[in-house]
Amino acid sequence: NSLSLRGANQGGHHTQGGVSRFDGCTFTNFTTEDGLVNNSVTSIVGDTEGALWFSTHGGVSRFDERLVNFTSRDGIGHAIMSLYRDAEGVMWIGTQGGVSRFDGRAFAHFTTRDGLVDNKVYDIGSTPAGILCATRSIPTMCRAA
Repeated sequence: NSLSLRGANQGGHHTQGGVSRFDGCTFTNFTTEDGLVNNSVTSIVGDTEGALWFSTHGGVSRFDERLVNFTSRDGIGHAIMSLYRDAEGVMWIGTQGGVSRFDGRAFAHFTTRDGLVDNKVYDIGSTPAGILCATRSIPTMCRAA
């Protein structure tokens, strides 16, 4: 499951104040003061272990009782635009500098040098043929099924 904070044909939409969790009674807010990598959150995706992943303009934060941050130092691109979890549980991360893939162990990063048509990856999804990356140019296949 995922939640994109980008509006269709409206440019980018994202929060500026972190994220809030509602437990049925109260809201708990998470910002950089609580360990979130950046307060500009662009999308939220759940993984197979029940953790939530937040894409931000400064990197990716994973929340499962505590926040763990991943940035360009970990092998992902900068200015994260989108997240997508595929059927195998692999996390795909669209950035303004290409697309990153996290298989649960390590990050791999792909750019136009690897065959992407454009390095600005705004959204990610899947088709029966594989993972699709939406760029500012045209959608392109990130990997074969």
